[in-house]
Amino acid sequence: MTPVQRTGIALPADLGPLDPRSWFEPPLQVQARLAPHNLIRVGAFSGLFGGKIGHSEIGRYCSLAPDVEIALNQHPTQWLSSSIRAW
Repeated sequence: MTPVQRTGIALPADLGPLDPRSWFEPPLQVQARLAPHNLIRVGAFSGLFGGKIGHSEIGRYCSLAPDVEIALNQHPTQWLSSSIRAW
């Protein structure tokens, strides 16, 4: 058993470098591809079961589907818009 497994965190073997402010609150399981150099925070009891995750904060008790894609392109988050033309 690896030190990471002992903490209750299951992360992908090919995990690249993330933003140093990223954190993972155990216990949780991540099978998704995490975008390198992105700030990613995941709360306890969550499962990311595939897909692609970029800059995001995912709370506790969340379950994400295999084909989900979250925040793959970094864009402004200071305002709300449903239009791609806003930035």
